[in-house]
Amino acid sequence: MNTDRARIAAALGPFCKFNQTLKIQKMQEEKVPKIPLTARHLRAARGLLNWSAAELAEKAGITTNTIANWENGKHRPTQDTRNRVRDVLERHGVELLNGGRPGVRLSGITPDDDDVAAHHDDP
Repeated sequence: MNTDRARIAAALGPFCKFNQTLKIQKMQEEKVPKIPLTARHLRAARGLLNWSAAELAEKAGITTNTIANWENGKHRPTQDTRNRVRDVLERHGVELLNGGRPGVRLSGITPDDDDVAAHHDDP
C-alpha cells in the first residue's frame, strides 16, 4: 500500500500533500545540529520575554550569578547549564537564529499576546 501511495505521490509532484508529509518526516528524522547558545542569544531572548536574569535563572534551576557572568563573558557555563537554559527558552517560544549573526525570535505570536493587545489601537 505504501509503495502504491508513494508512486502516486511521485506522479502528482511536489504539491501532493503526501509528498509534503514525507518531506517533513525526513527533515524531522535528520539530525540538524543546534545553534550554539551564546551570551547575545541569552540577552536578546530575555529581552523578548521581558524576563530578568533572576527569572530566567529560577526557571532554569540555576543561579542568577551564572546568567550574569555568562552574559558578561566572565564565565562559560557547562553544557548541562546551556541545555537547561535552551530548554526553558524554547518552551517559551524562543527560536535561536544564526546565519553568521546570532539572533532570536518568538514563534507563535498570537493576538492574545500582551504586547500585541497592548498596542492594538496604536496609530
